Amino acid sequence: MPESTERARLSERPTPRVARSAITPPTTAVRVLLVDDDEGFRTLVRELLGSVQGAEVVGEAKDGAEAVKLAKTLRPDVILMDFQMPGLDGAAAALEIATVLPATRIVILSGTDSARPPAKLVPVELVPKDGVDSEVLAHILRPAREQR
Repeated sequence: MPESTERARLSERPTPRVARSAITPPTTAVRVLLVDDDEGFRTLVRELLGSVQGAEVVGEAKDGAEAVKLAKTLRPDVILMDFQMPGLDGAAAALEIATVLPATRIVILSGTDSARPPAKLVPVELVPKDGVDSEVLAHILRPAREQR
């Protein structure tokens, strides 16, 4: 077959399609789960995270039991969790989540000075709620971002 005829035949073939998911790069955002029984505080933190580059709120929970369920499903990189909540409190929820998702960073947000995570939760950090701002949140997320 002459070369020009072969080129014409090849140019008539449909262009192969590549699935969009195959060419879309994976997200580099740090996936955050917010847990607090105070909807107003969750809203504040969500808005602050909106100004932190590379942060993505993937879910919100109003108590510890819901946090455990969502954490297992969503597998966030970081969990920002209230210490005192009705039902399953932040410390108990953090302990349960840490056994299932040991790589997830858990930060306890507390409105009281007396809050202390159990000794079993040494890697868990404690941040006073009144100190939370976009700079503090960016600092909290930095290690998770660097692991990506």
